[in-house]
Amino acid sequence: MTRAEALKKLLALGELSRDEAYAVTGWPFHEFEQVLDSLVDAGEVIYGDRCTSRQVRLYRVAAPCL
Repeated sequence: MTRAEALKKLLALGELSRDEAYAVTGWPFHEFEQVLDSLVDAGEVIYGDRCTSRQVRLYRVAAPCL
């Protein structure tokens, strides 16, 4: 399984912030960032912002187009 596939499976379980997903994977940060950014660029992972005292971006797997 590739890291991209692993990250998509993780995000399919529920929304996570970048920090939360990074902590769960345990990968080197540079590699984690590359995988996440490539999934976002490909439209396979999307994000929304949670408005709190500090704006947090939550990532999730994009719904498939029907």
